[in-house]
Amino acid sequence: MRYTYAFLMLSAGKPLQWVADQLGHVGVMKIDEVYGRWKKRHNLPDKHLDLDALFRCARSIPPMITASAQTAQQRIDSISG
Repeated sequence: MRYTYAFLMLSAGKPLQWVADQLGHVGVMKIDEVYGRWKKRHNLPDKHLDLDALFRCARSIPPMITASAQTAQQRIDSISG
């Protein structure tokens, strides 16, 4: 989750120092080393990620209900009414 968070924040154009602070780093050297390498390796564009659009899309995905969750819900429904 740390890497995903850092990658999304950097992709959204957040300052390196801000991201380093969020991750508990003293300086930006490690952040630049790791994520700068990813950007070069994967030829990532300089265009910034629209986090609002990303989160809107994520919220539109319906939740996944597992079989055990369905069973639990059925039990609750049978008890409550």
